[in-house]
Amino acid sequence: MKKETMETKCVLTDAPVLDDCHITIEFGYGSDKDMITYTLSPVSDEVGLHVLETLSQMSHKNIEKFGKCMMSEEWGPTNQELKRRQKGEWGYNG
Repeated sequence: MKKETMETKCVLTDAPVLDDCHITIEFGYGSDKDMITYTLSPVSDEVGLHVLETLSQMSHKNIEKFGKCMMSEEWGPTNQELKRRQKGEWGYNG
């Protein structure tokens, strides 16, 4: 029996990935990189986490506040979200 292998590789490190992470950096009009967009896709989870860590260190801010969980948009609300909505509909604030 043939062993399955991951054929997709990180565009930066050539490490195998499962479509882990995608990075897009857009420079606007008038910037040093005038209207250039960099799309790095896919990159390994390790690369994505390293980029977030670097941005956090540069800014001295919690980078997580800029994140948005896309799970409910992709697959519908989580059980916690459904419970919170239901409680709100029933008039519970807790």
